[in-house]
Order: sequence, then C-alpha cells, then structure tokens
Amino acid sequence: MSTLLSSLHSRVQSEIRPIAVIDQGSGATLFGSIPISPSTIANYIDAAVAPSVSGHLISPEALLNIRRIAALLPGALTDFFGFECQLGVSEPSADFLACCRANQGGREVLNGQIPERDLPAFFQNHPVWRRIRSFSTEWSNPQSPLFDRVHNMWIEFDVEAVPLSIPVPSVFIGAENLHSAEPAGDNSLMPDHCAWLTDLALPLLLGGELDPELRGQIARCLNLLPPGACIFQVGVMLARASRITRLCVRGVSRTQIIEYLRALDYDISSGQLQELLDLLGPLVERIDLDMDVADRVLPKIGLEGYPVADASAIHQFLSHLVSCGLSTPAKAEALEFWRGMAHERLTPEIWPRDLLALSGFLGGRVHSVFARWLHHVKIVYQPGFPLQAKAYLAVHHLWLAPEQIKDLLKLAQSRASEPEG
Repeated sequence: MSTLLSSLHSRVQSEIRPIAVIDQGSGATLFGSIPISPSTIANYIDAAVAPSVSGHLISPEALLNIRRIAALLPGALTDFFGFECQLGVSEPSADFLACCRANQGGREVLNGQIPERDLPAFFQNHPVWRRIRSFSTEWSNPQSPLFDRVHNMWIEFDVEAVPLSIPVPSVFIGAENLHSAEPAGDNSLMPDHCAWLTDLALPLLLGGELDPELRGQIARCLNLLPPGACIFQVGVMLARASRITRLCVRGVSRTQIIEYLRALDYDISSGQLQELLDLLGPLVERIDLDMDVADRVLPKIGLEGYPVADASAIHQFLSHLVSCGLSTPAKAEALEFWRGMAHERLTPEIWPRDLLALSGFLGGRVHSVFARWLHHVKIVYQPGFPLQAKAYLAVHHLWLAPEQIKDLLKLAQSRASEPEG
C-alpha cells in the first residue's frame, strides 16, 4: 500500500507542475488565474481532526492551543502528523507532533529553500530554531552524510497551556544504518558507519560537541544491539533545554529487550519489566524500546506497543489497558472512534483551499483525503513509579484515486499503512 501511494504521489506531482504556479509577491498558489493561499497545518487539523476527535482525548481548549502552534507551520512541511495523549488521567490534553520527510520536501521547508512556504521569520530569533535550520541546511546538501542517512525529522511540541509566542519543539530524526558493527570492536567507540550521528547530526541540533560520556554511551547502545536490531529514531529534548538523548530501538524481541538492557547495566532485578513485557506481548504486533541516555542509560524507558491491525484486536488491547488501570474507560472508547477518514467531498466547506483547488484541476482523477488511526501506545516504565500509558494518534494526508477509496476505508477500520520515510 505504501509503495502504491508513493507512486501515485509522484504521478500527481508531475501533473501538478504545469498548472500550479507560485505568485512570488504574495506566496499564493495560482490555479489558472485564481490565487489560493497556502494552507497551514491548522487548516489540516480543521478538516481532519476537529470534527472527529472526542473531547475525552483532546479538549476544545487543548485543540485551540495546538491549533495556535499549527497555524504557524506551513502545510507543505508535512503530510503526516499526530498527537500524544495521556491515557491514565481524566484530563483531555495532548501534545502535537509533525513529520518532515526528505522525500516530500520537508527539509527544504525547514531550511528556507522555498520562501513562499517558509517558517515564520521570527522563529529565527530563537536558538533552537536556528539550530534546526542549520541542521536542515546540512541535511539538504547532497554531499553531506546526512543527505541519504536521515529520512525524516519529527518536531514535537509540549502543549500544556497557551503556547509561547515562539513555540519550541523537541526533535527526533529518523535515521538509516544505525546498527551494530560486525564484528564490534571497542563498545565505547562509535562504529565508523554511525559516526555521522555523534560527529555531525547531534552537535548541529545540540549546538556543540557531545560530552565524551554521552558519546560513549550512544556508542555502547549501538554496539550492543542484537543482530537485526537498529536505532530507528534519535531524539533530543530541545524544548526542555536538555542534552539527554533518546534512542528508539526496533527489531528486538521481548527476550532480547531484557538481555540488551542487562548488557547496558540497566537494573532489571525486580522482574517488573519482564512482567510488563509478558503482559504486552500477546496483545501487540511488535514492541519497540525507547531509552534516555546521558552518562548512562537512565531509569525511565518506554515500550511502544503496536496493536494488530484489526478492530477487534485493538478493542481487546484497549480494554486490557483499562483493566490494568493504564487508561480511563472514556479515553479507551474515544480511541476506538478515532479511526476513520475525512474526505474532501464530504466537507468541502472546511477543506484546505489549495488542496480543494488542486483536486478540482485534476478533474476527479484523485481525491484529497485524511486517514486517522491509532499509531501505537507507549507504556512508560520507571522503577519506583506507577506505569503510564500514552496513545499516539496519527493523521496522514493522501491523494487517492476513486477506486482506492474503498481500500482505504477498509484499512481505516483497523490501522492505515504508515507512510514511507
């Protein structure tokens, strides 16, 4: 499905070029002689999220605060975004995150190569946004090691109250080739094929060279990975002014997670982590491991559980979270109703104007739709503290031919396919 969508996207983009012209004065897109202002992510939220999300998950006030941030972000930045919701508390708040993908032009928006789709100029008054721009400029350079190795950047905003005048994100980069060396040498030394991460990528984002202890711990986490496992996301908590680095590991079994953490000197003696893995394992397709790293692997870790793509299985999974006290019943029920699709022809009055105009010029050959699904649930484990569960809600904009709509509707009843990159 993802390959099909990528092929369709490329075909649509090639057909758009002769008819979509940018007015360099206003930044508007001209379809024929009609100027259409570029969408923001807030326009996407208005069409895909606001009419459908339960107030038990995201309150109207929380959604308004998210929208204030999203209104500052051009729609060209992403076609894939979402929300993080705490499940075990009654408060319906959420954080907001968006994926900027290399193969969709997200890095060019971040570095200002597309002036009419640029971020607000005042963002550059903040050091974090200046570092993001510097990283994105390097990322866009075909001669840079980042160019082929980083396929996306997630920007994540903590939204607790009315956003600051300049919202500051934490950043996660989706990386290629972050796996152990074969054979591994000194575990405290970065493998040559991964040195770009600690020598270039993280210094750009953190604004300086890494502490030797942090670099050494990242190297250990890489060198001790089980065969077939990889670090698929690397995060830096820039919004919290922290140099702690988050490593997200994929391709590890339940048994390997325990063995891997033991090799990293993480304390698993209580047996609670094993019990949690045994509890989650039968209910999900896979479990990914999130670790925070400084001079050691820190006590708080995350277990990302990806539910089986079936409505009844998702219901069983969420019901189990409720029975364990990890989710309120209202939020579990709201998550089941989150799955679905928004279609341009059902709500044209709230659809982003540029997407609607483009669809019209393409003569109905493809339609603009937003798919919604439960991406995964993360269980946060920290010895001596109660478990926490967080749901990650996904939204993906797609251009689909009419005959593909039925397939997507079926998929939306379980979980939509993840976009590549």
